[in-house]
Amino acid sequence: MDAERKFDAFITHDWGRFKSGEDKEEIINHDRVSRIYHSLSRLELSCWFDVKELDAVIPDEMCRGIDSSTIVLVALTRRYLQKVAGHDMMDNCKKEFLYADQRKGGQKMVGIVMEPGLYDTKEWYGPVGMTLGSQLYVDFSDHSIWQLGNEEQFEAKIKELHKRIVDRIHSQNEVLVSCALHPLSSPFSSTTNLTRACSAPLSTSSAMTP
Repeated sequence: MDAERKFDAFITHDWGRFKSGEDKEEIINHDRVSRIYHSLSRLELSCWFDVKELDAVIPDEMCRGIDSSTIVLVALTRRYLQKVAGHDMMDNCKKEFLYADQRKGGQKMVGIVMEPGLYDTKEWYGPVGMTLGSQLYVDFSDHSIWQLGNEEQFEAKIKELHKRIVDRIHSQNEVLVSCALHPLSSPFSSTTNLTRACSAPLSTSSAMTP
């Protein structure tokens, strides 16, 4: 699929709530992921992000967003794990994750832990555990970094995530160059593997919003 718009990252997340902090404050996951999205945008990373909760996101729009993004950011909560591992094939989180895994593969996906208690990747189950369980993630679950007055701590985590994204993008660009310069000697020399490896677009330099 050739997408008209190009994004550095597609962000997949759930719209649920979870408890965080000593006072067990109820957190709206979308609000926190939205703050991450806006912070990355200020650093001139273009991200596809669903700013409105829809009962039925158009599948073509989902697929286009993933196909036109270089990597996929997965905001992880217990609810997200449950939804992806569940039996509801119409669930948006499940559809996004499975399609992203199919089109990009785990090496082009970055996990972001949003909810406390998900530190041990061995406890991640289902498709998420299989694809991301052996990879490093970026931890945004510490309640304190989200508090007023702790902007420096939050920005430090954003810089960590930004570096992870840029590293993945550069890694993907190197694969694209290798495919172009050495198509026969490349490990992706077969038609099927070459198509998958080179399907993601190059990163754009200016920030874009969906």
